[in-house]
Amino acid sequence: MARHDVRRSPGQERQRPHRRPDGLGDRQGLRATLTARAWNRDLPAPFPNLDELYAKNAERVEAAPPPGSERTAKGLDAIKAKGKGWTESHVVHRAEVNGPFPNENRFAVRFIFDVTDKPSGKRTTMDEVGLFTIENGKITREEFFYPTGD
Repeated sequence: MARHDVRRSPGQERQRPHRRPDGLGDRQGLRATLTARAWNRDLPAPFPNLDELYAKNAERVEAAPPPGSERTAKGLDAIKAKGKGWTESHVVHRAEVNGPFPNENRFAVRFIFDVTDKPSGKRTTMDEVGLFTIENGKITREEFFYPTGD
């Protein structure tokens, strides 16, 4: 992308970056946050934490129930616990985040992970799409789409 030189008249204020009316805010910031989340399933400083991004009653819906777990996690505490469990049982070698791709109050993100499952030692590539719904500036629902083997 080319950089443009914008000249202002003396005394003219610098314009602030455009904030999207759908609550998605700055796309680069969101992408950086999701990249951090892809690596850790939690957000280290300086990225916003899950409490800032998610509503307390948010839901996470998987395409299929993970072994020993439910398909749907209801509430921010359940989402955090599920993320922690995933982090503790996987080694992430590489993570790629594509998007976000906004559409009204939702956005999609494609995640590609090269991971090793710690219990089995099996290394695999995960390719999934997350669909996130925003209400009142917070994520209220996240749905993940990936091959389930069914």
